[in-house]
Amino acid sequence: MVKRWLLPLLLACLWPTALRAQSALDQQARAEMDFALRLAANDWREEALQALAALPADALEPRLADSLRHLRAQIHFREADFAAAWDDWSRVGPTAPFAFEARAYGAFALLMDGRIDLADSALSACPTPDSLAAELLAVLRAGHALLARDPDGFARQAERFGLRHHALARPERELLLLAQAAADFRPRSPMLAAGLSALVPGLGKIYAGRLGEGLSAALTVSALGLMALENHRKAGPWNWKTLGFGGAFAVFHLGNVLGSFHLPDARHEDFWHEQDDATLGELHHALRLFFP
Repeated sequence: MVKRWLLPLLLACLWPTALRAQSALDQQARAEMDFALRLAANDWREEALQALAALPADALEPRLADSLRHLRAQIHFREADFAAAWDDWSRVGPTAPFAFEARAYGAFALLMDGRIDLADSALSACPTPDSLAAELLAVLRAGHALLARDPDGFARQAERFGLRHHALARPERELLLLAQAAADFRPRSPMLAAGLSALVPGLGKIYAGRLGEGLSAALTVSALGLMALENHRKAGPWNWKTLGFGGAFAVFHLGNVLGSFHLPDARHEDFWHEQDDATLGELHHALRLFFP
């Protein structure tokens, strides 16, 4: 009989002590979080993260733990440590008042980190508490489709654009323009560019979209060729000026052909790099206005 009541008695005696210890830990965590906020506000983000690193999120009261993870993720994001930001945002509980913000920013952090496939899974699992949140999610998924080179996926998400909300109207319009630019973009052929420059110096570069480089190459190579021909006519093929200008002509002409061959691929990479940067910029703009 004594043993039966021993455990409840011990629990009754220890429970107030445990509550006091938990309360003290939560109070310390709140103080450290307030201090970290002040540090981050003064651009001392590394020091803020150091202050937060010692806090045991799993030992805190759930709402406070979610706030800690959310704050830590925001600082990691500003430090461009997108993997760490996603790790913290993904662990925010679904009942937190900022759960949707954490999931939306977490998916965007994955996009910034180049983890396109994982971002797709994160966006698919993202909750949509209301119609406006659903529209923001459509904007994020449309941006994901642009980054994934998926025009059909973009078209499906663009059907949900409202083009009215102050935080979303501009990003939606800009994403539509980016999608149109991607649809209109036509890659150039490296072989054709090289062939054109072999026939007419600089023509392949003009074909590849580099008018200035093409005209410069045309003038340089043509001038060297004309000087080589002129000296050949006046002094013969073995004159040192003929050989010098002829050699320079051959080197510059070959370099022009090889450069023209590589230009279309460089143009292709530059175009998509600019597209991706613009897409990510518009998504970030939407998030910053949606979650001021």
